[in-house]
Amino acid sequence: TTSAAKPSPTPNPEAVTAFRKQSALLMSLSMALHFFGYEFARSANLSLFTSKTAGFSNPGAFPLAMACVSPFSFVLLMGYGRELSLRGPRAALRNTGLFCAAFLCLTAGGASFLDHGGGADGSSPLFSFALPVLGMLTPSKMLVWTSFIFQQSYAHLLYTQQWSFIGSVLTSVEGAK
Repeated sequence: TTSAAKPSPTPNPEAVTAFRKQSALLMSLSMALHFFGYEFARSANLSLFTSKTAGFSNPGAFPLAMACVSPFSFVLLMGYGRELSLRGPRAALRNTGLFCAAFLCLTAGGASFLDHGGGADGSSPLFSFALPVLGMLTPSKMLVWTSFIFQQSYAHLLYTQQWSFIGSVLTSVEGAK
């Protein structure tokens, strides 16, 4: 025998409003932590990038790196679009946030490991090569370069997702308060 599906009870409007406000508050906290982490990573990355030992002493390296940010942002945006299509907005926000944190930690740890003699130290021609503006590129400098460009690119992707979430949770009246 089949039984008719029972209609779900109508949710309490006050509970829904409280839940939406709690969601917006938690996402605001998430954004605050994101920007704290971004500023922490930005200053560390800039210090590494401009360091004479681990980074690039040529003044032309910084504008070149900044010119690479937009194409790299496009690549990140394409990856985000794919993640959004395959898994939906909630999973995309979680996964991109975790990916960004893991990427920054791995590149920073890897660059530190390589720079302190834990791997290819750049003395072997197999692991290093010279480029006109960047000078001698070692594996640790390549990781510093990649981390710097990634750090400049990812913040916009994440905070746009976070604002979009807040915009989807709050009504226009609630958002204006």
